[in-house]
Amino acid sequence: MSAPAATGPLLQVAGLVAGYGASQVLHGLDLTVGAGEMVAVLGANGAGKTTLLGALSGTVRSTGAITFQGRRIEALATSRRAALGLGHCPQGRGTFVDLTVEENLRIGGLGRRTDEVATAMETWFEAFPILRERRRQPAGHLSGGEQQMLAIARTLMTGPALLMLDEPSLGLSPRLTAQVIEDLRRVTTSTGTALLLIEQNVGQALRIADRAYVLQSGAFVAEGDAATLADDDIVRRAYLGV
Repeated sequence: MSAPAATGPLLQVAGLVAGYGASQVLHGLDLTVGAGEMVAVLGANGAGKTTLLGALSGTVRSTGAITFQGRRIEALATSRRAALGLGHCPQGRGTFVDLTVEENLRIGGLGRRTDEVATAMETWFEAFPILRERRRQPAGHLSGGEQQMLAIARTLMTGPALLMLDEPSLGLSPRLTAQVIEDLRRVTTSTGTALLLIEQNVGQALRIADRAYVLQSGAFVAEGDAATLADDDIVRRAYLGV
C-alpha cells in the first residue's frame, strides 16, 4: 500500500520543463493536487498535456521539482514513482488483448502480496461489475468502453494515491464517455484516490473535477475551481463551443 500522504499537497510541481530531444514542450509549469482531489488539465491537441503526464511519471525527460507525498521524485525511475503510489493510465488503453481480463488485472498487481492482489481485484470487480462478468474473456473481445474500464482498473491494482489518466474517453461514444466519467467519479470518491485527469470532453471533465488548469503551448494560461472555469468566457468559447 502507498505511504500516507505528508502534510501539504499530495503532488506539488514547480518549474517543470519537459520535451523531446531538442524540442521543449513544457515551459516552467507549477501545479498541485491535494489528497483525494480531482484536478483536470484542459487544452487543445498539441498543448503538452500528454507530455505533462509523461514528465510526472518519468517517461519523458524533464527538469524542475516534482514532490510527491512529501518526497522529491524527479530523479527516480518510473518504476520507483509507481511504487510510491503514482499511477499512470496512458492514452490508448494499452490492454494486453490476448490475455484475459483477470490476467490483465494480475499484471497490474505485480509486486504486491498475493492477499493484496486478491483484495484489490475483488474491489475493482465490485466497482466495475462488467469486468467480473468478462473476467475469463480475452481483453481483445471487450468493447472500447469495457477496455477503458479494464485499463483504469489495472492501474488502480497498484494501489495508487494519485491516478493520472490521459484521455479516458478517446474513441468512445457520448454514452460510454458519460459512463466512464461517472465510474471515475464514483471510484475515486469511494477510495479517496486523487485524480489528475486529461480529458478531451471538457464539459465532462469540469463536471467531475474540483479544480482545473488550462494548458496552451506548454504553459498554463488559466487555473481555478472547475465551476469558475466552466463559466469563464475564454474557456467556454475555446473548449465548450458556447
